[in-house]
Amino acid sequence: MSEPKSVAIVGAYRVTVLDRYCYDETHYEPDLNGITQAASVDHNKIFRASYGSKLHYQRLAFESRAAWEKINEKRHQEDHESDLFSGSGMLRVQPTAELDPLERETLSNFERDGLRDTQFVKSDPTDRARAAERGWEGKLLDFEIPQALPTQTYEAVLDSTAGFTKCSEACAYFYKLALKQGVEFHFGPGKGTFDSIIEEVDSPSHLKKALLPDLSYHLESSAGSVVTFKVDKNSADLWDKYSPERFPVITWKSAPRNPSGKDTGSVYVFPRTADGLIKIGFRGIKFTNFQHAPSEADFTQDGQWSVPLPPGDCSIVPDPAREAIRKFVSIFLPEFADKDFNSTKLCCRLRRG
Repeated sequence: MSEPKSVAIVGAYRVTVLDRYCYDETHYEPDLNGITQAASVDHNKIFRASYGSKLHYQRLAFESRAAWEKINEKRHQEDHESDLFSGSGMLRVQPTAELDPLERETLSNFERDGLRDTQFVKSDPTDRARAAERGWEGKLLDFEIPQALPTQTYEAVLDSTAGFTKCSEACAYFYKLALKQGVEFHFGPGKGTFDSIIEEVDSPSHLKKALLPDLSYHLESSAGSVVTFKVDKNSADLWDKYSPERFPVITWKSAPRNPSGKDTGSVYVFPRTADGLIKIGFRGIKFTNFQHAPSEADFTQDGQWSVPLPPGDCSIVPDPAREAIRKFVSIFLPEFADKDFNSTKLCCRLRRG
């Protein structure tokens, strides 16, 4: 959404946005059943600058963070009540009671850029003292390692530069800005879709049916798994405990393997939303849906390509994801260990290979 807005401000082009979903009616509100398959139409997305040895990612993330903070400031001037970026912090829980190699690389890069003081290692007394001085100690949470003898807790690093963005709310906000700049929007399955790119046979460089055919090798549709729990506002203790003010984003990758011998993969959780939703995502397996590819496809794998599932089939989370999430919940959100999920869905999107 920000890209067409920026182009329109420059004034060099007439910008038209086509989208099959009726966002002019839904206002980019996310659904919980997977009917709307759009990555940014979601309650929240993790914001982080921790990328191990990828220092360039870290620096780009901090440029983005500064931009989000400016957007927050602008919204305050416009009397918007909520921020689009929340600096709730993120607790990077380690697989064991010690820092893993990737975490050590991450901390080294923060130190290289003079930002090590924004990171708080749970077991480091100096870091804990600094966290207390800056008001972060309450989010340096302890979680016991199951079946560990003697009793141990997972090592963790609290990143005070991380947090989350309210992406659906941001889409709605930028949509209004884009309208003011003259961007045209055509929404819905009738106006907002097309069969293919026009191919001009008389033009000097013929357009293809794919926008960027050279990238077709690197693109495929895959689905991540997301579930939610619902916190009742009348449950004051839980409402307070899982608020962004008290609960950070948490990420964790299990060290033990599952019964089939494979790594469980990483799981993450957000603080509750204003509506009381706690979203949990599983990143260990990206599920694909290979189907017969048309003859004109630029790239296939044995005549097949992975395409999004029909929306009606996106409400069931596969068993490996469900098992990993349940294990995560038993450790990090024990109050919900025996609770039914409020919602489950597969989030189909185009993944860069």
